[in-house]
Amino acid sequence: MPSTSDAGKTSSEPPQQEAPTKTKIHSIRRYSIGTIMLVQIFAIVVLLVAVNIVAFNYGKQIDLTRQNSVELSKPTLENLKDESVTKRDNPIRIIAVINHNEFAKYQQDSQENVVEHTRTRLQEYADKSNGAIDLEFVNPIIEPGRTQELSEMYDHTFTKSVLIIDARHYIEPSKENFDRIKALNPDSSNEKIIATYKEANRARHVRLLPINDLFYGDVDKFYNNKHFVSAWKDEAEITTNLMRAIEGKPKKVYFLYDKCRLDSKIGGKAPWEYIRSVYQGQNIQLEKISLANLAETVVNGQKMKRIPQDADGIAIISPSVDFTSDELLTLKDYWEVRMSSSVLITLDPEVHLPMLNSYLWKSGIRPRKDRIISKDGEQTLVNAEVEILQGREVN
Repeated sequence: MPSTSDAGKTSSEPPQQEAPTKTKIHSIRRYSIGTIMLVQIFAIVVLLVAVNIVAFNYGKQIDLTRQNSVELSKPTLENLKDESVTKRDNPIRIIAVINHNEFAKYQQDSQENVVEHTRTRLQEYADKSNGAIDLEFVNPIIEPGRTQELSEMYDHTFTKSVLIIDARHYIEPSKENFDRIKALNPDSSNEKIIATYKEANRARHVRLLPINDLFYGDVDKFYNNKHFVSAWKDEAEITTNLMRAIEGKPKKVYFLYDKCRLDSKIGGKAPWEYIRSVYQGQNIQLEKISLANLAETVVNGQKMKRIPQDADGIAIISPSVDFTSDELLTLKDYWEVRMSSSVLITLDPEVHLPMLNSYLWKSGIRPRKDRIISKDGEQTLVNAEVEILQGREVN
């Protein structure tokens, strides 16, 4: 019988499996993980505090708007660093009384949202003044009580949105000012003296700047007559009115009343009265003066009458009487000799003034009988259109 080898044998028994390896389980070190997390949280808090301290003390606003329309110019920053701004007993108040509905017609984007642009600009003034400017924003629609208080305080009815720039040092008169006014007006009561001081102080140191004066508005006739802001002039207007309010000294313009009409041909205010009311809001004092009563002096061996030296300007408003040769000599001396001379002239095209017109012609001014705006009863007649084109640099 043949033999068989072990290799050829087959077995029906299943193969034996290896025993599983035992894994050693370590305990979670919760204490060390918690400590690391606390250290990380503390480091983050310290980092945030440090960033805020650095940003507060050394922060800088970056103007990313078109044409750098928010960042203040160097002359304005120099004015805000002047001692007249920084060394005050009380801050300058700027109160923006803005009706948001008034500017809803303008395109609402980052550049032409009038309300937000004005708010951002004023905030820049306050930030750069280091606390010398105190800001307040009032919406007359939702804050009628505060609006009424401001109306009584500044003797103004807020039919349009305005900026109030109040640079008064004191609202009530000091004892020194009270005694000075009392000496000049011994018969006046104390209440009247205080009222007189407040009115004069407000006229010198308070400016009302209409929000509409901060920009040029335009209409896109090719796109559904859409309103938009074509250019901003807010910084120039705000800085000018701010410095005028701080200085407080009114400019003096002499009105040559003996050559001009003192009444109105159509009723209401005379032209000079209207201009005087406009000037008062700009801290300009319109004072009457007669050419006939000016003191005579000798100039280059010639006797002549001269405009007072303290004149910041003269006004010839709707003249009805022509000038004589001697009076034109006075006018010529003021205009050609004074380095800071300025003249306001308004003419009635129906009044013939050959002497004055001849002098104006020789000075490079050609009076004509046409006019841009006139009135026929209650109807306003507009004879010319003026367009301010975007991008034009007009001085």
